[in-house]
Amino acid sequence: MRVTGGVKRAMMLSMAALGAVACDSPTKPPPAIASVVVGPGTALIESGATLQLGVVVTDVNDKVVTNRPVTWTSANTELATVSSSGLVTALNNRTNVSVSVRVTATVAGVSDDAELLVQPVAAAQLALTPLGAPIAEGQSPTLTFVARDAGGGVLTGRQPFWESRDTSVVQVSASGQLTPVAFIGVSNRTARVVATLGNVRDSVTVSVAPSTLASLEIQPQQPYLRLGHSKRLRVVAITSTGQRITGLPATYSSSNTAVATSTTAGVVTASANTSGSSQIIATYGTAADTVDLTVDACGAAPAGTYPLELRNVGPALSPVVQEAFNCAKARIQAVIRQPISTVTFTTDVNTGDNCFNQTVTAGTTTTGLIIFMRVATIDGVGAVLGRAGPCSVRSTSRLAVLGLMEFDEADLANMANNGTLLPVILHEMLHVIGLGSTWRDPLIPNIYTGDTGDPGFLGERATRACREEHGGVLTCAVQVPVENCVGIPGCGAGTQYGHWRELVFDSELMTGYIDPPRPAFSRMSMSALGDLGYTVDVEQAEDYTMPSPTLRQAGVLNPQNLRLGLQLPAPVLPTQTIDAQGRVRPILR
Repeated sequence: MRVTGGVKRAMMLSMAALGAVACDSPTKPPPAIASVVVGPGTALIESGATLQLGVVVTDVNDKVVTNRPVTWTSANTELATVSSSGLVTALNNRTNVSVSVRVTATVAGVSDDAELLVQPVAAAQLALTPLGAPIAEGQSPTLTFVARDAGGGVLTGRQPFWESRDTSVVQVSASGQLTPVAFIGVSNRTARVVATLGNVRDSVTVSVAPSTLASLEIQPQQPYLRLGHSKRLRVVAITSTGQRITGLPATYSSSNTAVATSTTAGVVTASANTSGSSQIIATYGTAADTVDLTVDACGAAPAGTYPLELRNVGPALSPVVQEAFNCAKARIQAVIRQPISTVTFTTDVNTGDNCFNQTVTAGTTTTGLIIFMRVATIDGVGAVLGRAGPCSVRSTSRLAVLGLMEFDEADLANMANNGTLLPVILHEMLHVIGLGSTWRDPLIPNIYTGDTGDPGFLGERATRACREEHGGVLTCAVQVPVENCVGIPGCGAGTQYGHWRELVFDSELMTGYIDPPRPAFSRMSMSALGDLGYTVDVEQAEDYTMPSPTLRQAGVLNPQNLRLGLQLPAPVLPTQTIDAQGRVRPILR
C-alpha cells in the first residue's frame, strides 16, 4: 500500500521516532534520496520562542536513512533563524500581523519546507502623546502613540482600543480620532481618554474649549395653551458651527401677564379666563429669542394637512359639546401633520351596524378619516358613557378610514360641569384614530405584545418618549405598559388592553380613567401615533411626568395615591378593511 500526503508525513516522522534505520553498504554508492519530509509542516511560533523541527529522509527503496547530512535554511533570517540541527528561533516580529517564514531542509538536493507563522511580539510599553491645547468645536484631532516591546523596540501597525471616560465631553473613534461635544460655558471641560494594547495601557487628559453661542431658539416656536394650563418651554442654543445644545439655563419672561405668566425657568401658565397672545422672551447672556404664545379655549396649533371630518348623524349638538368636538379635532390635526393614503369610494358603501349603518356615497375621497358622531339618550348619568373607535381601516397600513363616536347626553352634561368634557372627547377621538384600538391588530408586527399578564405596547418611538421625556427609564425599558387591571377594583374587559396602565401613568390622557382637571396628552401618546404610521409633531405635547413609584405598586392600594377618575369604555375595534378603491372586506377575529 502506498501512503501519500499528510498521512505519509506523519507515518514517516513516527518511524523516525521509533529509530527505524537503513544502513548503506560501505562497498557501493548509497541509494539515491527519494524524499525529505519536515515536521511539523506548519506551526505557530511566538516571537522569541524556539521550535525543534524534525526531518525524515527516505531513499529510492523506500527505506528511512539517517546518515545523510541535512542543510537547514530560513527564507527570512530577520524573523527566524534555524540551526544546523533544525532548531528554529523566532526573532521579534514588531508588526501587527503574523508573518510567514519558510524553513527548508535539503538532503542531497531533495528538499521540503515548513511554513512557520511568527506571532507579533507583545507590547510592553504604550505612551500617548498629549495634546498641546484645548480642542474646540469643529476640530477632530487624532491622538498619537508609541508602542514598544520589552527590549524597547518600536512596534509598528498596532491599533489600541480607545475609550473616553466621559463621552459627554469628548468622544473617540476606533482610530483615536477625537470629537469634542459642544457646550456653552466659560471654562474648559476635561475628560480622560484611555488606550489599551494587549496588557498595557496609557491615558491622557483631553481639554475641550466652550463653543461660541450664536443664537437661541425657543421650542416650540409656536406655543399654544388652553386656558388655565401650563407648559414648560425649552431653549436650544445654536453654536457658531450650527450645533444645537439643549439644557441651557435661560431666563424667561412674558410681555402680557394678563394672558400668561412665566417663571424664570420657562414654565408658562395661561390665564384661566383671558384669551389672547403674549410674547415669551428667553435670554442667556447677550443672546435672546422671542415667540408668540397664543392662549384660547382649545390650545391647538394651526392644523396640518391631515383631513379629519366630523359628521353629526344625531340630534344637533349643544354649543358646549360642539365646541369640545371642534377642539378635540383641532388638537389632533395640530399633532398629525400630513395626510395618509388615498381611499376613493367607487360605489356606495354601507358601514353596517358597527357604524350607525351610515352610507358613504360613491365618489367620496379621503386621505384622512371620517368620523360619524352622535349624542343620544342611553341610560342616564354614570352607567354607559358611550362608545368610540374605528369602523374601517385601510387594508395596507391599517390606519382608520371610517369611525364612530357615540355619547350619552346625560354624561356629557355632567362632564361639562366637572371640566372633563374636552379630555374625554379627545380621548375617545384618539381611540378612533387608532390608540388602543388598532395596536392589537395582528397584521401590524412589533407593536403589541399580546401578553395577558403584562401587556405592553412595543412601538419604539413611544417607548423612547416614555424613557427620555417622562421619567420611565425602568418602567419603559422594553415596552410601554398597557392596562392589565391588576390592583384596580372594578377594572375589567372594558378597560384592559386598550389603554395605558393606570397604576403606572395615572394622569396621562390615554389611561382608562380620566383624572380631572388636566389629564396630559403626552409625547408618549403622540409618539405612539407615530409608531402606528402617522406623521406627528410631538412639540404639541402637554407636560407630563410619571407619578411616584408608590402609585405603581400593583395590588397595593393607598387611597391617598390612587386617584381613579371617570372610567372610560373599551375602544370599538374595526370590523372592516377598505382598499384604495373603497372595496370592503370583513375582518375575521
